[in-house]
Amino acid sequence: FMQDINFWRPFVAIGIFAATLSASLSNLIGASRVLEAVSKDNLFGKLLQPINRFSRAGNPIAAVIVTWFTVQCIILINKLNLIAQITSVFFLLSYFAINLACLSLTLTSAPNFRPSFKYFSGKTTSIGMIGCIVMMFVINPLYAAITIIMCLLLVIALHIRSPPVRWGSISQALIFHQVRKYLLLLDSRKDHVKYWRPQFLLMVSNPRSCVPLISFVNDLKKSGLYILGHVKVGSIDEFETDPVLDEYPLWLKLLDKLKVKAFVEVTLAPTVRDGLHQLSRIAGLGAMKPNTILFGFFDDEIPNDFFENNVIYHNLRDILLRGNVFLSLREDNSKRVFAREEYVSMLYDSVFRLQKNVCVARHFHLFNKDMMVASNSSYIDVWPINFFCPQISITNIDNCWLFLMQLACVLHMVPAWKHSTKVRVFMCVDSKIKDVSLLRRQWEQILQMLRIDATIRVVIWDHVTSPLDQSLTDVRVDSIPQSPDSKSSESESMNETNLSVDESPQRFILSTHYLQSVNVLIQEHSHNTSVMFMYLPPPPACPSEYLVYLERLDVLTKNLPPTLLVHGINPVTSTTL
Repeated sequence: FMQDINFWRPFVAIGIFAATLSASLSNLIGASRVLEAVSKDNLFGKLLQPINRFSRAGNPIAAVIVTWFTVQCIILINKLNLIAQITSVFFLLSYFAINLACLSLTLTSAPNFRPSFKYFSGKTTSIGMIGCIVMMFVINPLYAAITIIMCLLLVIALHIRSPPVRWGSISQALIFHQVRKYLLLLDSRKDHVKYWRPQFLLMVSNPRSCVPLISFVNDLKKSGLYILGHVKVGSIDEFETDPVLDEYPLWLKLLDKLKVKAFVEVTLAPTVRDGLHQLSRIAGLGAMKPNTILFGFFDDEIPNDFFENNVIYHNLRDILLRGNVFLSLREDNSKRVFAREEYVSMLYDSVFRLQKNVCVARHFHLFNKDMMVASNSSYIDVWPINFFCPQISITNIDNCWLFLMQLACVLHMVPAWKHSTKVRVFMCVDSKIKDVSLLRRQWEQILQMLRIDATIRVVIWDHVTSPLDQSLTDVRVDSIPQSPDSKSSESESMNETNLSVDESPQRFILSTHYLQSVNVLIQEHSHNTSVMFMYLPPPPACPSEYLVYLERLDVLTKNLPPTLLVHGINPVTSTTL
């Protein structure tokens, strides 16, 4: 028809040829540029590397050739209607993806997403999405289904590979939007003991020396909040820029290497104690706050460098910041950033001032999870007795006792631990106590009510307690409480928990010989023990007793397997559930 009304009939053929050539070249060059961008982002590894190499003056020669060859393969189908259906379905899928991205950005309220299209809205982009999908299936349902499946497989493959690209992911914006919304709904005033879970703030002086401990706490958290806290001692006036800004990305890289589900909080403070106060207040967000602070033990041992012989940490081992190795280990005890008195004061502050549960970890440089899993016959030991005040511990089922049991149970619920370990609870009694079997049955009933799978081992320790100037034989079985639920108030429970040695009903002086005997007793019953939970006596209020308290803990836990000293102040479970 156009040829009949045209001034010169060949003009129509020339115009059709020119329009077709222009559209073909634009698609060819555009597709080759996309292929070049995919190659530069290294999304498919070595498969597309040659495309990025062969280019001159910004022109992707190799990408154009590959694109042209792909087009020729499609043309060889030699069926125009079929080719039109295939290309139309792929074009519609790409338009669907664009509409989906725009809708996602609209839902996330991203401030930098400001479309200039006058009629743009969430409704119009939704209509565009629906229209693209409908037209795909109208054109050819089979090709539409195959195309969608291919696209999903491609997205899954890219998600699994997780290539290191920085062009921005819409998933991060969506996650931020949802997390913010649900954090606002999480109300700490509605907390209930039956939904309690451990939420740890692990105070890390140097991650080089505590890699096993970091991995262990990752198992112990039971889907709870896990924060690594580090205090950098100093003042902001000593630096041109905040040193935390330089160190924080390296801590995130360390978490990637450790493969633990944790957050990092690094702060700058004049002392470690001040830094602890800062972290205990600001760590977490909204109602997600740590309820348990975990410390390493203060001793004179030179720390091990777990970065040294592990190739995983090779990229972090020798990084220099301001001319110094990032988090280098001390070579002697003279380079400590805080003293023993400050360490015990942090324990005291955590328990009494900050009102947090406290754990102290020792000997975790000996912890080896792979060996534990391979042995398949190790134990989680629990010693729920306050060895600094043993005469009331056998009759005192308080929050600390329950916290010990809860942590051991939580650890045993982890699949690797559940199949490789068993929980043992040690009951230390004097041979002169009447009805020991009845006492044991009452402990077993409490464990059964708490649904804790553990066996109770009765330990006769007359040879340990006999030198003490007191008696542990006057124990009435019927005076043992079934649980803290039966106590009149939480203050009474705290008073019982914090009862010092000098305030105990049967006063005695803790001697080094007694603590050494307890240590030997524990070692004799610690064969094949993977980790041990022990009662952490409350720190003294008087600063003059700090060194004595730390020395007693050192004697009590010396040469033991990996040990976690635990002191709980808040209810963590209940027999009424």
